Amino acid sequence: MIHGNTTGLKPSQVKALERLYRRRLSAGEVISPELARSLTELSWELRRQVGLIIDRSGEVKNVILGDDHEIVIPDLSGYGLGRSGLRGLRCIHTHLKGEPLSQDDLNDLALLRLDMMIGLAVGEDGLPGPVYSAHLIPPAPDGRIYMLQTIPRFTDGSLTSPALSVPSMRNLNSRARRLPTWETHVKRRSFYL
Repeated sequence: MIHGNTTGLKPSQVKALERLYRRRLSAGEVISPELARSLTELSWELRRQVGLIIDRSGEVKNVILGDDHEIVIPDLSGYGLGRSGLRGLRCIHTHLKGEPLSQDDLNDLALLRLDMMIGLAVGEDGLPGPVYSAHLIPPAPDGRIYMLQTIPRFTDGSLTSPALSVPSMRNLNSRARRLPTWETHVKRRSFYL
């Protein structure tokens, strides 16, 4: 099932979105060059943001169709929080105007307890452009609770390199007690996102 408004799409476009469910990534892969290209070309054709929710095993759990400036992530309450305090899911979505992750993206990362949020810029030709990534970290002295990374230009293989890797869940497990929660932010009143 595609999450979002598919009204006005051609049957071939709906099928292209549905085919995204068949894609798989290896467990340590953030996104493959082929999947990145499929997402950006489809997003460019539809003139709408396209997003995926992918679990740690690399299986696509949700396909999301947004409008030209945002996606709405469906209910993820069926995916419990692990020992790390995270859901074991990452969100990868396109940005039509090449903008970095928005405040809404960062809020979704923190409040939905995602492993990672990826913004994939769609180039003028429909090909992948810069890639923006964020993942949660224990609160830093300056109040930051996430780490941002940018790859200025997408090239084959760069999304599977250590420059933008899936955070080590073993490492996060050891720091789980220090990961921020919504209640922590409300009490501290210094919610930096």
